[in-house]
Amino acid sequence: MSQFPDDGEDLFKEQVLAKVEQMEAADPAPAGQGEKGSDEPPPPCFPNHIEWVTHWLSPMYAREVSDDVTSNAWCPWWLKHPEACSTFESMWRAWEHYRLDGKTGMSVWWRDHCHSHMARLMDPAGTFKFCSVRGHFINGQLQPLPLASPGAALSSPAIAEAGAISTTTTSGRKSHVARLFARLAGH
Repeated sequence: MSQFPDDGEDLFKEQVLAKVEQMEAADPAPAGQGEKGSDEPPPPCFPNHIEWVTHWLSPMYAREVSDDVTSNAWCPWWLKHPEACSTFESMWRAWEHYRLDGKTGMSVWWRDHCHSHMARLMDPAGTFKFCSVRGHFINGQLQPLPLASPGAALSSPAIAEAGAISTTTTSGRKSHVARLFARLAGH
């Protein structure tokens, strides 16, 4: 007998179990192992972040979103937001890695990846600030961060004097950056 008096046919449980079976069918190897005798990891469960967002994240990370973006901002046209695309691709890659850890992998993924990234993406002042569930940039558009031209920045006397610009090797570059920070910090 179920502990929930109203779960009747328990459709949600059936949907979750069907999704687990689908994932297991897509990944027949035991967690962390590829083909028999191979050190290669199994193929990804989803071919790309778009499929993953569409078929896994969106149903799993259900939230109330509306035209009023004072709590959760969202854009159904998230693919038009480079920041969202990059974030979702990063989340998908981490998810593909952590799903293979049968112990604490998914807990780590939720804690270290999903919750923090989604909070930033859905922040009312964030990525989807001017969007609503009705449209992409329906209320305005976020502008790229303002930047000085690279030529102007690189020719700055403070930068040149600190020796932050270098054509030396990576190890040599570290000393130039350290000198710049020391100068800026007044050391």
